[in-house]
Amino acid sequence: MHTCISARLRHAGFLATVFIGAATVASCSSRTAGSADGATAHKLPDTLRVVTLNSPTSYFIYRDQPMGYDYTLADSLARQKGMVLDLTVAPNLSRAVAMLNKTYYPDLDISLDVSFPQRASWAVAKDKEWLADSINVWFAQESPQRTNAELLKRFYEQSKGLPMVNFDFSKGYISRYDDLFKKYAPTVGWDWRLMAAQAYQESRFRPNARSWVGARGLMQIMPATARGYRTPVSKLNNPETSVKVASALINDLDGYLKKYVPNDKERIKFVIAAYNVGIAHVYDAIRLAEKYGLDPTTWNGNVEKAILMKMNPKYYNDPVVKYGYCRGTETVDYVDKITKFYEHARRENYRRLFQGI
Repeated sequence: MHTCISARLRHAGFLATVFIGAATVASCSSRTAGSADGATAHKLPDTLRVVTLNSPTSYFIYRDQPMGYDYTLADSLARQKGMVLDLTVAPNLSRAVAMLNKTYYPDLDISLDVSFPQRASWAVAKDKEWLADSINVWFAQESPQRTNAELLKRFYEQSKGLPMVNFDFSKGYISRYDDLFKKYAPTVGWDWRLMAAQAYQESRFRPNARSWVGARGLMQIMPATARGYRTPVSKLNNPETSVKVASALINDLDGYLKKYVPNDKERIKFVIAAYNVGIAHVYDAIRLAEKYGLDPTTWNGNVEKAILMKMNPKYYNDPVVKYGYCRGTETVDYVDKITKFYEHARRENYRRLFQGI
């Protein structure tokens, strides 16, 4: 039995559940939390135990970073209350909602109501009603309400993609940053035009670009990635810094994947996919490909199919999958667009050489 927290925490059209428990270690602090009516007071635990679902809304991993509406709210609660968040992800069936999908597909029409609005539920154990009261009191405050509004916009309203534009391949150059791509692409064994294609897909060559997940700069480096390569986050808007960190990351991803995909040319697509969604999800897709009779060393028609499978609860809850749900359509589209841009750039270069332009 569980006591439900007041349902101010909403997912439009999506029903998700978060179970919250409290674990107090020996050195419990003297922090207290009262019930909604102030009748009783309890010591706040040092550890907040949370069980949630692996889904496109509650919790998922993107570019090796934990994300999700419920996860971020729970993390915010723990941080503001000085508790350690102990998260457990439980397998269960769930579905993405129209509002979430529209952030990826702006042309999607979601104006037709197909069901009544549903609420997300956070629940605590029946004998921990004081914890439910405490969370309700916390959530009614200005800071959590502001955080909630920001999360709703981030996950359900903000577009996840860049606007489509027609690129002119006849200019004789690709971007003002061609010299940087020519400088760093050889360090990873890439054609510089391939790195340029990736930069175009990441930022449309905008050095000040910032994505919905916080990736920054020309090559859309995540702050945690920058810190991992001993680079100040404040420098990610510098084009050369961005390309330099991206090159180091690409080189590492290539090294991680070499034993799984021996062919150098084929491995490039795996590296590009890992750059987009994170190496963990690519490992999962390789394992799924092996299990379901696909070629784990080939991207097109094989591992790309497996990464699409990770959008389906049947597969992202499969025992061989260690990192749960991922939005495979985005990754497949990302690899496809970069490789097509690169091929266009190569063909235009050959045409100009042939015609002596």
